[in-house]
Amino acid sequence: MKTKKSFIFLILIGLVYSCSNSDEEHNYSGEDGNEEIILVKKINTIWNNRYLYSQTNGTTNINFYADGNSKVEYTYEDSKIVRIDWNVTYSNYSPYNPGSSDSGHSIQRFTYTNDLITYCKYIRLNQIKEYTFEYDAQKRVSKVIYAYNQDSNQNHSILISYISNNQITVNAIGGYYDGQIYNIQLVGGNVIYLGNKNFEYDTKNHIFKNIKGFDQYLFGMLALAQAESPMLSYFDNPFWFLYSNGNNNITSTNITGTTLDITYSYNTENYPISAYEITTNGTVPAETTIEYYE
Repeated sequence: MKTKKSFIFLILIGLVYSCSNSDEEHNYSGEDGNEEIILVKKINTIWNNRYLYSQTNGTTNINFYADGNSKVEYTYEDSKIVRIDWNVTYSNYSPYNPGSSDSGHSIQRFTYTNDLITYCKYIRLNQIKEYTFEYDAQKRVSKVIYAYNQDSNQNHSILISYISNNQITVNAIGGYYDGQIYNIQLVGGNVIYLGNKNFEYDTKNHIFKNIKGFDQYLFGMLALAQAESPMLSYFDNPFWFLYSNGNNNITSTNITGTTLDITYSYNTENYPISAYEITTNGTVPAETTIEYYE
């Protein structure tokens, strides 16, 4: 169960690659070559007893928390993402093993067809996870195919059907998740309802706004993760920013009556530069800082 939960957790982490040593090598501009565009460079997060997920052991429900930090770096060619590097360290994350720790470096590489991401390869140690994306005539992600080198039973795909601009149905096919069906509701390009989860947003610029094709990639990954675990929640994934696939940034999420809020500060261009998670009891389990290329 722990391996499967870790897999679900890492699905949304699926984005990673090596950055160059000098910011000056990344002078990003718009398609006309004149207008500079804002692209995220680093996202660093510190966790303090941050809830990760729950696991059932017989009749007992056990919660997993973690201290730790993550450092995520983004590399581009123009405004296309080509690589993301994740360096993650956890401590005290297992109630079965007090004082336990884990760390690792993960890489994810992206391939485009024109301006759409059509393939992604995730690498961590000897694990290789591959994602293939297909699109409809309106350039909306319509199918995601997943393959895992260590367990072919996990290989599966999802079909995404657009009932309207705001109503979407997802069907899981194959593997452990065959037959899962659920709905997604959008408003203004933002996911406001997913399975048993509700989301609220700010009115500022989305962290990943200017990365070509990245909104459809994130939406496909979010739909894939939901198909694998209908109970998957924001709280199961401390990389909250991956849930914001639309035009704006998540400020609140609610699952089965439990609410977690995110408070931001912004730069002069209205992009988030820091974020704090705040639980219903007032604790701050995670603090995030966000850097952009200049």
